[in-house]
Amino acid sequence: MPNEYSNEQSTSIHDSSENSKLSEMLSPGDTLMVAPAAPLSLARPLTIARVENDQIFMLVDSTVDWLRRLNNGDPILVTHSDSRKNVWVSLYGQMEMSRDQQLIDSLWNPAASAYFNDGRDSAGIAVMIIEVEAGEYWSSPAGRLGSIISLLKARFGDPADSRDHGTVELT
Repeated sequence: MPNEYSNEQSTSIHDSSENSKLSEMLSPGDTLMVAPAAPLSLARPLTIARVENDQIFMLVDSTVDWLRRLNNGDPILVTHSDSRKNVWVSLYGQMEMSRDQQLIDSLWNPAASAYFNDGRDSAGIAVMIIEVEAGEYWSSPAGRLGSIISLLKARFGDPADSRDHGTVELT
């Protein structure tokens, strides 16, 4: 894990190349469904605080049962669906839990207070860092016009031209 954490955030959408960067598909504030890969468990919604290279950072309450059962290095499954941008992502990686106060402070924002009873002073605040190892994405043009064009391409042309699918480009 890097020692320095930048505040750079990417909110752009990926292009239509075969591979796409993680930061072009995921943005701070987006909600992911996160589940341990083993043993089989139900997914939980978590909000992205930062996306940096192949890492996703999320503020979490480390005292909840499902997180207390996890260990650093455990495999994690992640999904994301954004119907506004028509982007769907499936990721696999490994989890690390950090209680580094400087990192927590750098990720903290007023919206995070909604998830913690005592705000920044809540006991158990930690950062779940997911190091993404593999992933795929699917997308189609967004908006009404994009949807119409996509439907026309699927109906009268090659259905593959109506959408995009590829692997997540990792650094």
